Amino acid sequence: MKIFDPIVITIIIIAIVIIGGIILVSLSSKGSPIPQYRVIDSNRPKLEISETDFNFGQINSNEIKTKEIQLKNSGLSSLILSDAVTSCDCTFAQFVIDGVESPKFSMARNPKWRGEVKPNQSALLRIIYEPRIMPAKGTVKREVVFKTNDPIKPLVSLRFTAVVE
Repeated sequence: MKIFDPIVITIIIIAIVIIGGIILVSLSSKGSPIPQYRVIDSNRPKLEISETDFNFGQINSNEIKTKEIQLKNSGLSSLILSDAVTSCDCTFAQFVIDGVESPKFSMARNPKWRGEVKPNQSALLRIIYEPRIMPAKGTVKREVVFKTNDPIKPLVSLRFTAVVE
């Protein structure tokens, strides 16, 4: 009669638990697929954005500056907004869709959040700059980036500058 080595059995059990955990995490992190369109699709979403570059001007390092950017879906299908990130932890991005505020996004990507802007609806992208979080003096340049399912604008980049005193 063969006796199994308890160390080998323990290693096998740990391997099964780890592999099962990886499978569960990969399945739970995937949401429903985002509808994709081609540029030639007449029913595609179309992002209109009020501006992509702006200047906060001179600000004190203890100030908090906010800018709201208008987003409009002038297409015939829902516009999906996702994967918002910023270039610095002192900068935050927040979407407001139908009066509902998204979480505030910073440098850490949140792959689970998605916002939907229906055809002919508008939304806001609120950009918040708090220089005291990552102190810098002089001219600073920051960026907010997010993805859409508009095939003409799949990756949107907004940039701003400020002179921090």
